[in-house]
Amino acid sequence: MKVNESIIDENIIIRIFIHEYNQDEGGRLLRRQISRREGRILDDMAVKTLIDEINKSRGMCGMLLCYEWISIPLVYTQIVTVAVWSYFISTLMGRQFLDPSQNIPGYNLDYIIPIFTYIEFLVYVGWLKVAETLVNPFGDDDDDFEILWVIERIFK
Repeated sequence: MKVNESIIDENIIIRIFIHEYNQDEGGRLLRRQISRREGRILDDMAVKTLIDEINKSRGMCGMLLCYEWISIPLVYTQIVTVAVWSYFISTLMGRQFLDPSQNIPGYNLDYIIPIFTYIEFLVYVGWLKVAETLVNPFGDDDDDFEILWVIERIFK
């Protein structure tokens, strides 16, 4: 690596390493740590199985990196946010308490606190906040998943 390239972010270096990780590296690692002389591998089928598992793990890490690159469109999040908040603004108007002295037919009981409306509000807004977090779950914020740490741990 050149001197001026040493400033590159650590995440970019990890992504390049994972992308360029190939079967030869896995085979060398396998031959170095587990050998027939130590009696850990009995036959060639065991070697093939281990190399297949290394390749499968590499494929899954690549798939995870592909999921990291794809993001949810901004319009989707805006529509969901507007829908949830407009629903609750209309709920505030539609579920107003009625005056019991008017003797409206079919309306006998009036609660002081609209418990079900509060519960519904908490559930929907909670789902909205979770959905906003999951817009970019593999980002660099404090509340995002540290996926590069997981992939780096797999390759150590």
